[in-house]
Amino acid sequence: MNRIEYLYKFRKCLKLDSVERLYEHMRDKIPDCDQLAFIGAYDHRKAEIIFGTVWDKVPQQAWGMVK
Repeated sequence: MNRIEYLYKFRKCLKLDSVERLYEHMRDKIPDCDQLAFIGAYDHRKAEIIFGTVWDKVPQQAWGMVK
């Protein structure tokens, strides 16, 4: 899977808590070659939820708010 496909999975979650639970559930099942894409999609979705908007590309200044 690529980053966009993982992002679509995370976008089904509307709350940050749900995103965290999905991440915890899926992270051990993701192949090593997909880990970077998976974590990138996870961070992307967290930024979207924090700012309350959907982005194709998260703005640089938004990354400071993602923990």
